[in-house]
Amino acid sequence: MNNSNPPPLPATTSDIRLAGRWSRLGAALIDGLIVSAVLIPIQFATGFWQVLMDAARAHESPPLSTLFPWVVMGIVVFALVNGYPLVKCGQTLGKKLLSIKIVDLNGNLPSIPQLCGRYTIYQFLGSIPVIGRIASLINMCLIFRSDKRCGHDLAAGTRVVEAIQP
Repeated sequence: MNNSNPPPLPATTSDIRLAGRWSRLGAALIDGLIVSAVLIPIQFATGFWQVLMDAARAHESPPLSTLFPWVVMGIVVFALVNGYPLVKCGQTLGKKLLSIKIVDLNGNLPSIPQLCGRYTIYQFLGSIPVIGRIASLINMCLIFRSDKRCGHDLAAGTRVVEAIQP
């Protein structure tokens, strides 16, 4: 006879607590700092910052052909830093530090296409001149809905919840 207890059942969706807005903001800031710590030295080494400074001095916007590759590079760096932990446990480094995670609407780990959509939608949308800033603001303001889901959560079918520590 086996006296060991059966493993606990997964939490039902009613047992899941949504992550707080401040913890989500904190995680996003931490993730942004980590990606910036990798990207900024590369941008200086390749002359990207000089292009930005020259455009600013001329009171012009830098050409999209200069900006677009860096949007892609930012996504690549983010994926290299956070891809494995996102797929394995639904957490970026910032989310792990703040004990929150991304799940699908059933409380399961999101699929790789959901994760890719969630982050690329957010990055590409924000990089569109003028419209991108407005769209990003709307995306972020959606967190004030009762379900605390931003636009990228709605588009990807995800939500951010408190991570239960074993």
